Amino acid sequence: MLLLKDDHIRLHDGRAAEVLDTWGAARCLAKIVFHDGSTEFIISERDVAAILRRPALERKKRGGW
Repeated sequence: MLLLKDDHIRLHDGRAAEVLDTWGAARCLAKIVFHDGSTEFIISERDVAAILRRPALERKKRGGW
C-alpha cells in the first residue's frame, strides 16, 4: 500500500491519523499525527489497515492544451 502526504489512514489498532510526511525507497517511513495532536513515526505500511480518504491530486496543464 502506497502512502501519500495528507492521506487519512486507520492503523491496525483502530486509531485514525493523518500522514504528515513520507520518505524511504525500499521501506516506507511515515510521520503521522492523531486527532488529539500527538505524532508518531511508523516504519512500515503493514501498520496501516486502510486508507480512509485521499485528497485529489492536482493536474498541471502542459503547453497550450
